[in-house]
Amino acid sequence: MKAYQFADLAKDLELKDLPVPEPGPEKVLTAVEAAGLCHTDLHIAKGHGDAWIKEEPMTLGHEVAGVVAKPGAGVSGIRVGTKRSLRRLCSRLGRRIGPRAIGMGYGGGYAEYALAYLECFVPTPDGVSFA
Repeated sequence: MKAYQFADLAKDLELKDLPVPEPGPEKVLTAVEAAGLCHTDLHIAKGHGDAWIKEEPMTLGHEVAGVVAKPGAGVSGIRVGTKRSLRRLCSRLGRRIGPRAIGMGYGGGYAEYALAYLECFVPTPDGVSFA
């Protein structure tokens, strides 16, 4: 799959070929249809949010909408092909930025596919476009 990754301040986001990730327990693979550019991503790219991301290189993008492609083991209550939006603030522990934050704790939506924890999904109503 194609993905834009942030590696360091000396480079712009780089377009890379990466394997499509496999969803593990509690995660769902999403075919990305839209990903917003957030001011947080700009902070990271300018070097002001380095502590916010877990590792480098990182596929940024935490404002994501797409279609469920594949649920991980033990995931129920979500069907392949349904429209969903993802929210970054998705920790059961109430942490704003942490290991469960898409595009910061793990790869985000500036890619053809993205993984997210089931708890991060929000239904997208019929008639609402991905954009």
